[in-house]
Amino acid sequence: MSSFSDHLQHQFIHHFPYSDARYRMNAQAGLDLYRTHSFFILHNDEQILNVKIDSFYVELNKQLLPESTCSCQHNGFCEHCFAAFFYMYSLIEPLAPLFKEWRNHEKAALTMLSAKQVLKKPKATFQEWRQTFEEQYTLFMQGRNENDRSIYHEYYQYYYRALVKKAPEHPVLYALFCMYGAVHTFYKLSAQLQAHQLSTNIEESFVYSHVYKITNEIYATADSLKQMKYDGDALSIIEDSIPYIRELLHKDMPLQYERIEIYRVIWQKIFTLEKWRKTEESKLKAKYGSFINNTALSYLLFLQEKDGEAKDRLSDETLQTIPYLIPWLNDLLHEKETDRFAQWGSYIMTYIGDYVRTVPTTYQGSRNMVSMIVNLFQHYKDLTNDQTLYIEALQTLLPYSFIEYSDFLYASDQLKKWVELQVLLQYDSIKYDEQTIEALKQKDEKLVIPLYHQMISKLIYEKKKSSYQEAYIYLQELKRLYLQMNRSLLWEHYMEELAIKTKKQRSFQQLLEKGDLLNV
Repeated sequence: MSSFSDHLQHQFIHHFPYSDARYRMNAQAGLDLYRTHSFFILHNDEQILNVKIDSFYVELNKQLLPESTCSCQHNGFCEHCFAAFFYMYSLIEPLAPLFKEWRNHEKAALTMLSAKQVLKKPKATFQEWRQTFEEQYTLFMQGRNENDRSIYHEYYQYYYRALVKKAPEHPVLYALFCMYGAVHTFYKLSAQLQAHQLSTNIEESFVYSHVYKITNEIYATADSLKQMKYDGDALSIIEDSIPYIRELLHKDMPLQYERIEIYRVIWQKIFTLEKWRKTEESKLKAKYGSFINNTALSYLLFLQEKDGEAKDRLSDETLQTIPYLIPWLNDLLHEKETDRFAQWGSYIMTYIGDYVRTVPTTYQGSRNMVSMIVNLFQHYKDLTNDQTLYIEALQTLLPYSFIEYSDFLYASDQLKKWVELQVLLQYDSIKYDEQTIEALKQKDEKLVIPLYHQMISKLIYEKKKSSYQEAYIYLQELKRLYLQMNRSLLWEHYMEELAIKTKKQRSFQQLLEKGDLLNV
């Protein structure tokens, strides 16, 4: 078996345990699809397989199977994802041994954990795990050049995967070991990054994609652990690991956003006991109030629903914390805590306008953040049928929210406001589609007047004969509307001004003279 197929088998067995009836059912359905349907490969590389099956599109993440997606919108690893996995796996190994190993894995694990054997085996401790991580790291670094940029790829590909093979068989301990191993891998990569001080371009080209593989592993494993029950050994390991996770808050380490996110996810999903959270709150309050420390402390207060105190901890640096707050609000929506979301939504509304106009360094950066924020408030609107915060967010985030706000006004039949928005922001579409124009006319013909003015100006500005001809057609329609409203003097004034502005554009002047636009 190749290292790649071994990696696939390992993921399949541990991420989709045979004991879970949901996975067995989806796997059976996926196997039926695999046997009866054709597959159309759209894209295939070492990371991703994009395939079409049974009219659905699957993106199979080879490095982290639970992160795979399907256009069927099923929550989790669906039958189409299983079918795509079986198709891919069958190209390199037969499926029968995989299924046999899958069925027998938990039986073997339970046998190994018989009472007699547990008594003979020393209890696992977190310190022993850390020692294992370090021993494996020493082996990993042997013969490697720290200055070779490919080392960032190898942290996940070779070091983390080697750690996983050392994990205990018990499902809970296995998941905990893998999560802490991924955190340790993240620490090592961060230290490497700090030592080399790479440029932003090099970090984006050689580092971040591999960082995300590690962080995705942490998040996926934390998700699986959230569903499990912990025995005494597991609780002891978790409690002993709290200071180790607190090291993420060291203010001089790189990858600050990722460190806060890892800290947040682990405290939300794994460190759930009230006594742990209260103790951690005290520890952070006693520490120096750096940005990362204050953000972490605010989140702990947020988890304990001490929202007023959490906001107070953010007050000095709220603008910087906006990206960190987005997942908090997402969590509130996921738990359907709409009252708390409304309070936090109103709180960040004070800052999001300034944030998108000043913090991101590019227009696309601002657009990306706006898209995330708007989606949050839209989800809240859909849950509560209350549009107030959604509309406020759309207005606050202009001009970056122009597309979303324009679509909302048009869809909700607020056509007068829609027109005002187009004109206010000088939307740079030369022509509006005929369906839009007709919808406006049916509502009120006067609504199209500012749009005609806008299109005429832009067409004339192009200084092309074809554009002049098109502008002339709009001018004829505009004249009809002005006369219909008994505004002939206003029309005459407009045409006089237009003639003066375009006096050097001879072709357009000739067009005006030939037509009857000047005659009322």
